[in-house]
Amino acid sequence: MTEETYGSWMTRGFPKKGDVLFTTEAPMGMAALIDHDNRFALAQRSICLSPKPDILNGGYLCRALLSEQVQKSLEAHATGSTVLGIKASSLKEIEIPIAPLAQQDRIVAELGAEAAQMETVRSLLPRFEAKIQRVLDRVWRTEEENVSIPPLDSDG
Repeated sequence: MTEETYGSWMTRGFPKKGDVLFTTEAPMGMAALIDHDNRFALAQRSICLSPKPDILNGGYLCRALLSEQVQKSLEAHATGSTVLGIKASSLKEIEIPIAPLAQQDRIVAELGAEAAQMETVRSLLPRFEAKIQRVLDRVWRTEEENVSIPPLDSDG
């Protein structure tokens, strides 16, 4: 995409680190925090939400949008029979519980630490699966070596 096209395409501002991307349709209600400074263009059916940093932590907003409570509210305000979607005007009606900023920061930090732990566990799974397989192979090999099968006699 050329600079000229990028400028004409992004008429409502440019996404930046700390903003939250939100899908309005197909699938509706997905959210992601922008955690980098790279430039990119938004596609259709997506909205960039720019929280005021002195009031709302972007990570908190992202987690709140993905919460069961907000997802149910989104579904209640959605339209469409084949594919559910939410209009920007309806999105403004969705209530999001907002804690004091210091508490938002603590929540985001705690959830971030838990997410990092889960990622560590996920990265260890292949290693443990391979170890389990090696142990099973060793056990089966030992059992095969210790089992003697009597030869079939010719009488049947």
